[in-house]
Amino acid sequence: MQASGDTQDLHRLFAALPARILVLRPDAPRFTMLGASDAYLETCGKRLQDLLGHGLFEVFPESPAG
Repeated sequence: MQASGDTQDLHRLFAALPARILVLRPDAPRFTMLGASDAYLETCGKRLQDLLGHGLFEVFPESPAG
């Protein structure tokens, strides 16, 4: 098990990645959101606290196919 400081460093590193990354739990059909990089948050215009613990389609109900 990692120490708390190591976990915080890992979260800061993940958040700072330049890639747009959203981490989902594979609990279909909900797909609970577990994390997101800062680049992803900037792109979708959401705050991390708006996403964490919520289902993907609760926060983003629109269909990209349209």
